[in-house]
Amino acid sequence: MENLSRDFNDPNVALSTLQDNHEWFTNICRHCPGNVFIDQNLQPAWQSWLARHPNQHLRQAIARNPSLLPDTIALLARDDNANIRSSIASNLSTSPDLLHHLAIDPSRNVRLGVAGHRHAPAEALICLAIDNDWAIRSRVAHHLNTPIEVLINLAKDTDERVRRYVAEHPNIPLEIVLQLLDDSGKLVRRSAAQHPKLPMDLLEELATRSDYFLRSGVASNPRTSAELLIQLSYDEDTGILNHVAKHPNTPVEVLVRLASGRYKYDTVHLQIAKNRKTPSDVLAQLAHHTCTGVLYEVRRNPNASKKAQEIAFENYKTNLPPYPMT
Repeated sequence: MENLSRDFNDPNVALSTLQDNHEWFTNICRHCPGNVFIDQNLQPAWQSWLARHPNQHLRQAIARNPSLLPDTIALLARDDNANIRSSIASNLSTSPDLLHHLAIDPSRNVRLGVAGHRHAPAEALICLAIDNDWAIRSRVAHHLNTPIEVLINLAKDTDERVRRYVAEHPNIPLEIVLQLLDDSGKLVRRSAAQHPKLPMDLLEELATRSDYFLRSGVASNPRTSAELLIQLSYDEDTGILNHVAKHPNTPVEVLVRLASGRYKYDTVHLQIAKNRKTPSDVLAQLAHHTCTGVLYEVRRNPNASKKAQEIAFENYKTNLPPYPMT
């Protein structure tokens, strides 16, 4: 394997050598780990030989290599195998022009790769925004390069999952976020209520709504104030309390109060154990919990004393479910 890696990096290896010893090199390549083709800085001769190799698995293996030359990428982008074109569509070295070309590929997976590519150009995303596949449109709605006018159109998409990504997009205009607060999709409304562009007075009003998903969005909005989180900490829904317990703006006194509460599920205590603002005395209290998830987070929290970590570890072992006997 070391010799093969050295050969990959040897600039003196000629294409004719690989072609003349095709079966020998093929046999070696077929028995080496796939990551060798992805991680190695393949020399041009190797790229040319592997990109034209009749074995599609070898072609697909190098298609994911980020060090490929533009000519090799262009060749593999025209491959008859859709899986290989899909790998090229996800390769970070694929040029924006080629991504634009692959945006109209007949294969769904190829177009999906383009829509998720960090360097996908606006022209490709405009094309993919009207794709019949909701997953592709969702990636366009999530992409930072998507033009604002495309996002505005996607805010009216027939699929709730697409509109949800629009509601989360940092570049979406505030007026569209306000529209999505009244969306028929509950997850869209929650995402809209989480948007950091919302003004504080509106967040305060949304926190009083009967709609759980709006209140949930406010409770996890990064701009939500400590005062508003105190108000939400008295919510009757455990889901809201989960968001309050993990919010970085939640005051310590709220965490202390929530830690002493009894809940149907252990999720509130779990979020308190995770919170880096939770004081050591509260973590010492949670070290006697019966939920292994809570105990695990107590051990990981830097505010927990060594004694609390030891107690949590012993209780963790005690409360682990018995290993099934075979």
